[in-house]
Amino acid sequence: SDHEYLPCLSWGWSLVNGGGNVSTPILARGWGCCIQFLRATFPTLEDNNNNGGGGLDGMNETNHWPAFGIHDEFDVPAPIVALEWLGERSLVYLTVMNEFT
Repeated sequence: SDHEYLPCLSWGWSLVNGGGNVSTPILARGWGCCIQFLRATFPTLEDNNNNGGGGLDGMNETNHWPAFGIHDEFDVPAPIVALEWLGERSLVYLTVMNEFT
C-alpha cells in the first residue's frame, strides 16, 4: 500500500547560488521524496508606501506578508522524515530508510 508522509520544514540563513556573499532566509521543505528551497522575499518600505499601507488610523493599513518562491529543488531516493540546517551551507535530512545525508 502507498504511504503518505507529512512535510518537514526547517528555516535557515543560507548562502545561495547567485546571491553573492549575502545570507538569505530560506525555508527548506521536504515532502515525500522532494526537497525544495523556498526563498523568502519581504516587501520594502517603498512597496508599503506605494500600495497605500501604513495608514495611521488603521483603516487603510495593508498587511504585507513575505512571499515565497522556489529557489531550487531536488529529489531523493526515499521519503524524507526530518530536515535541519547545520549552517549557511549545510542542510541535513533523514529518510525513512534511516539514511542520514
